[in-house]
Amino acid sequence: MFNTQASEQRSIDDLVFNHSGEAMMVTDKDDDVIRVNDAFIMLFGYPRERVLFRKPTFLRSGLNQSNTIRAAFRAIKNEGHWSGEIMIRKALGETIHTWQSTSSITHNDEIKGFITIFSDISNHISQRDTFRFLAYHDHLTGLPNRLLLEDRFKQVLKHFKRSQKAEANHLSIVFIDLNQFKELNDQFGHQAGDDALKILADVFQNTLREDDTAARLGGDEFVLLLEHFHTIADIHKLTSRIAKAIAQAAASSDYPQMKINFSYGAAFYPSDGESLDALIEMADKKMYKMKNANNH
Repeated sequence: MFNTQASEQRSIDDLVFNHSGEAMMVTDKDDDVIRVNDAFIMLFGYPRERVLFRKPTFLRSGLNQSNTIRAAFRAIKNEGHWSGEIMIRKALGETIHTWQSTSSITHNDEIKGFITIFSDISNHISQRDTFRFLAYHDHLTGLPNRLLLEDRFKQVLKHFKRSQKAEANHLSIVFIDLNQFKELNDQFGHQAGDDALKILADVFQNTLREDDTAARLGGDEFVLLLEHFHTIADIHKLTSRIAKAIAQAAASSDYPQMKINFSYGAAFYPSDGESLDALIEMADKKMYKMKNANNH
């Protein structure tokens, strides 16, 4: 009777394993693959004969997840189970995000093997990354927004505190505002206005160094966070290059007759302030002086 019950249970287990919609893999105590189900083959694209009797490491080849894997094995050894996000390389080379749940299979307190269930969460990760991007970037230009600018400012200050060269710990905040932006919208339309903002964003990204940041605060207001800019002469050289690049980009745009000009003001850390708010306020005041001077 007991043998019959055990046989029936194995049949049920086999049915669940083979027909599960989730990809499943069984490895022995040495972590060699001894069994995979059809959903595994469908998800990852490997023929069964290319999977069996191999270490599962080939699924993660070149994806630099060694710390996560070590933590997973520790959890499985100590607690018998681990769940977490793992990147997997499919048979044709594509990488996908999976949620992996691995449990040890024990008998008489001795580990006999492991069973792992994989769920494809790539769409979820893509949506999460999109939401995260939108939370920290301007939707029109793709530039960092105020939140990300504040975070990067804090990161620069942390770097300054760790630096042994206090004399090199300088940064500047440049406040940029388009001249006669309302008139540009009125003359050419709001699409042209949006294109002008995008042109500025593209020029910033192509002109600034990798360590610097261009952010859009809203409307036609932008802020540049520039490391190691010490003088207004340095700022003037940069803004001159930006102005030239903007003119070239505008001339080849859908509105070649559109003129995009800007005013700017610069503030320097720490002489003009030690907080982002103080530096932006100072740079904004200096920008208005330039704008008023240009209007006379």
